[in-house]
Amino acid sequence: MDLTRISRRFAALGEMDEAQCLRLRPMLEDACAFVFSHRKIDDPSEEQERRLELLAAVYALKTYYSCAEQSVSSFTAGDVKFTSSAEADGRWEKLWRQLCGENRDIIDSGNFIFGRV
Repeated sequence: MDLTRISRRFAALGEMDEAQCLRLRPMLEDACAFVFSHRKIDDPSEEQERRLELLAAVYALKTYYSCAEQSVSSFTAGDVKFTSSAEADGRWEKLWRQLCGENRDIIDSGNFIFGRV
């Protein structure tokens, strides 16, 4: 997967300046690794590679907005506190799930790929 193309898609979809994406490079790399580890095919065609790159960009956006959103709900159990963003679960989570469904031929989304517990 081409990290430059993924970064450009991330910026375009998230309506960000590409320069902003430079500081997010480790997160983009993690998203690539995540999608790569769940792919079903060893030698994707160029078209399949582009689809995997889109999945990586959307997964990165889902992760980014889950962490960056201001409207946070939380749950505390003893010393452990879980927080999540209701807004992030909306737009990017829905797109992620939709793309996983549409790309079942190249990615194994199963029931294990989730964004929150």
